Amino acid sequence: MNAFIKKLLGAWWRNLIYDPKSPPKFIKKRLVAIGGGTGLSNLLRGLRDHCENITAIVTMTDDGASSGRLRKEFNVLPPGDIRKCLLALSKEEPLLTRLFSYRFKEKEKNEIGGHSLGNLFLTALADIAGSFEEGVELASHLLNTQGEVLPVATEPLELVAETIDGKTIVGESQIVKSGYLPDKAKIRLSKVAKINPLAVEAITQAGFIIIGPGSLFTSILPNLLFPEVVKAINKSKAPVIYVLNASTEKGETEGLSGEKHLKIVSSHLKAQPNYCLVSERLLLSEKEGVLGNIKNITIKRRRLGKTKIIPVDILDEENPLYHHSEKLANALVRLITKS
Repeated sequence: MNAFIKKLLGAWWRNLIYDPKSPPKFIKKRLVAIGGGTGLSNLLRGLRDHCENITAIVTMTDDGASSGRLRKEFNVLPPGDIRKCLLALSKEEPLLTRLFSYRFKEKEKNEIGGHSLGNLFLTALADIAGSFEEGVELASHLLNTQGEVLPVATEPLELVAETIDGKTIVGESQIVKSGYLPDKAKIRLSKVAKINPLAVEAITQAGFIIIGPGSLFTSILPNLLFPEVVKAINKSKAPVIYVLNASTEKGETEGLSGEKHLKIVSSHLKAQPNYCLVSERLLLSEKEGVLGNIKNITIKRRRLGKTKIIPVDILDEENPLYHHSEKLANALVRLITKS
């Protein structure tokens, strides 16, 4: 039996075992989703069963918790956001995904405490494979992902904020704690970092480009600080969809309107997205007082410049700080198939 037939039968057998009742894929064009953190993984989880070809491009400036410790100890790219995206796209059996999600309890004088098993596993795979990118590719095969996950950079880097009163704040976590965002600081990368060429290639081949949702200054904009990413997006003929966050975020976008979010993204993108997907409902308001000035946001106008505003029912009613993964996916499918 030749290699091609073995590969074909292997793919058929895996599909039979792991996904016998897979819903039909509505989107055949390549979707490229750009962001990081919880927002991007939540989006991917919903899109997984609606698209045959998904590529996630993930920010690499995380320096907190387990990812931050691994960065310092092993000089690797932060694995946390990559792990979340791999799990969101995984079609593997639940036990393996639970193992990747497992976090060791924090205990005094315990070096492994607080680490995610998936983060440790990705770090080990990177060492075995010879590079972080190849380690991620191996993990993707193990988890049988519906799509690929690409770090935007090929080397560790940090996010830096330059404040209006002359201070320099280094590190994503410290910037969020500083209280200077969003109007009192400009962000940049700590150095001219090496772009992942596969990320640029994915953008040039995209049928649709989705930006967000995710933390505006620490998950979305760091990707747009790479000139190669911005150039590739603007050169592409693919429609660009910006998914407005479900709500403002403590320490990052408190008091920031939906219109301001879109304006900031457009400024870094050096162009306006074709579409902006927003929530048509507001479940949290400042008047409730429970979360202070953290509230749901939207854009009431139907067009801002060249950007068409698309209001849809996408909030998670049980956790209105976030989008409902499947509602968001369905809204994107409708928009993409009609475009």
